[in-house]
Amino acid sequence: MRNRILYWIVCFGLCTSCGDFLEDYSQDLTYASSCTDLEELLIGDGYIKENKSNVFNISGNDGYYCPWIHIMDDDAVEPDRKQQNTGAINMIEEFHHWAQNPFQQDGVAFDDPVWKDLYKRIAVTNVVIPKVDDLTEDREEDRNRVKGEALFLRASFYYLLTNFYGLPYAKATADKDLAVPLKLTEYIEDKYWARNTVAEVYEAIVNDLKQATVLLKGAEQTTVYQANEAAARLLLSRVYLYMERWDDAVAQCDSIISLDKYSYLDLRQRDSTKSSTFAGSPETIFSQGTYCMDFIMSETYSSNPDYNYHYGYVVSEDLLNTYDPKDLRADIYITETRLFDGTYRCIKLKDKKTEGYVSDMFLLRYPEVILNKAEALAMAGHESESKECLQELREYRFKASDLTTISETGDDYIQFVRDERRRELCFEGHRWFDLRRYAVSSVHPYSKEIVHPHYDRWRGEGFGNAANQYQFAGNYRLKKYSEETAYVLPIPEYAMTYNNGVLVQNERKKREINN
Repeated sequence: MRNRILYWIVCFGLCTSCGDFLEDYSQDLTYASSCTDLEELLIGDGYIKENKSNVFNISGNDGYYCPWIHIMDDDAVEPDRKQQNTGAINMIEEFHHWAQNPFQQDGVAFDDPVWKDLYKRIAVTNVVIPKVDDLTEDREEDRNRVKGEALFLRASFYYLLTNFYGLPYAKATADKDLAVPLKLTEYIEDKYWARNTVAEVYEAIVNDLKQATVLLKGAEQTTVYQANEAAARLLLSRVYLYMERWDDAVAQCDSIISLDKYSYLDLRQRDSTKSSTFAGSPETIFSQGTYCMDFIMSETYSSNPDYNYHYGYVVSEDLLNTYDPKDLRADIYITETRLFDGTYRCIKLKDKKTEGYVSDMFLLRYPEVILNKAEALAMAGHESESKECLQELREYRFKASDLTTISETGDDYIQFVRDERRRELCFEGHRWFDLRRYAVSSVHPYSKEIVHPHYDRWRGEGFGNAANQYQFAGNYRLKKYSEETAYVLPIPEYAMTYNNGVLVQNERKKREINN
């Protein structure tokens, strides 16, 4: 069985340099004879892991997972000040500038590591899903749990792939718009792979998640890094939201609420020195993947001001201005940098060891349940019910004396719902995908121009801050969705080449500063 998976991965052109790994891997599956074996396979090669490296890197197998998701939107910008000309800004700036080929550093291109990695993980789930049914001597509840986890993972990987490399889901054109190649079987198909439509990929995601919600019902979750029924339902509600299936989204959210397993982290009882997202939070449903913000918005600090540096991006004024001055999230989610020059960084996970690690690129939290329900109700025209949902969340984000009623109505209220989502879920991997789907909404379309200022930085003479020079170079602009091609990442050239021209490349134009 694994030899067939090996053949498919090589034929698909996903990776030509991991033959040794796949050779060993093929032997493992041959002897998989129980659900425990398959569970170990999912834990080892299915779920996306925490990256524990102290070195920020995105170009190799040990790289941080898709950190660019945090800096392509309107929530992060380069700081206007002297700083080191190394670090996150230097390493992922081509994504921040929406370059024609963002997979490069200092002019040197590197292979996109995420495309091949996600398809490798999909290959694992494609083997596990049918293999479970052969293990008839195992308990039914164990078979259901393992198969449910594999279906959830496959859906989550296709969700990421299609939202990075495919067009957003637009109801009117989803059956024509291109997404990514869809492979749902473990057997060999001797062909080159073309891109499926957005509708086809989303249908596959929905089918997997619907099955997962049934199979995972009642399954015990021993860790937040393991999928359960609530995780499957929350991701399904998000997908329904993207598809504008409002009633279905609400139904999934209500199902999670009825489980009565999760609650709000009360920010009225929390201070800015503690984490707001962490494994032990009553809000945490599921987490997989890396936490990148320590690097993306990193800084160093010493008693000597000449050696204080901020190496990374800072929170944009655009995001800061959406917070009410009395919103507790403004102080707990977002902290002024230690240079105290009016710039801010977002560090939601402050204590990994004590409070427990969670991802910032794939984290499922209870507040999203409420936000998804509120948005679906608002888009379906149930404004008063939607406001009740939001107010429930906001009660834990404001002191009682500071909480006001929501006065916005109509289009203004839709914008309020979207802003509330932005405030709550900032730097958790949502904003870029949300901007894409808002632009193609059939009910309340919204698109904006995003401006990212750029500063030329170089090493001068001397030491410390004085040795680092900078000057404003101009702005990079991402125009509104209808005027742009950069809302999708390019298909990797290694996949284009191996599939002999069958894959259609995403159009991305060369971008100049001050465009």
